Amino acid sequence: MPDVLEIAKNIETEGRAQYLWLAESTVSREVAGVFRYLAGEEEKHLRMFERMQKNLPVEISEKSDLLQRAKSVLRSISVDNVPPRFGDAESSYQKALDLENKSVEFYEQLVNDKAVSGQAGIIALVLGEERRHVKLVEALLELVRSPKQWLENAEWNHLDEY
Repeated sequence: MPDVLEIAKNIETEGRAQYLWLAESTVSREVAGVFRYLAGEEEKHLRMFERMQKNLPVEISEKSDLLQRAKSVLRSISVDNVPPRFGDAESSYQKALDLENKSVEFYEQLVNDKAVSGQAGIIALVLGEERRHVKLVEALLELVRSPKQWLENAEWNHLDEY
């Protein structure tokens, strides 16, 4: 089990670093806040896996309010109906999406792994949160690719589904 937990910790560490970098490099103060929150979520997951590795109890927190927070932020961006500028951020947002998809794939395999069967509930919780991260980063990537169209279509409204 230590090997898979090390992999999980590395995935969360890489995701946290990517989100902190995105928070610092984005020109949108609102979107930077979303990235800082995502970094905090990855940090929380990292701490959970560290506790699992040490055979310490892991507290399972309530479902993250990430998507509601993000929806509020995205709504505030759309109030003025002026598309924010992101410069050349698409590749960075795509890298974040790739990392999230990688983590979802890993946790989907891990949740069925007999070696971690005693911790399957915690892994399933993390998997659910990572799936919500994917949906949010997909929405942000669409915002970067087509900000004017994104604002006109209010594509962030679908976040309630997750």
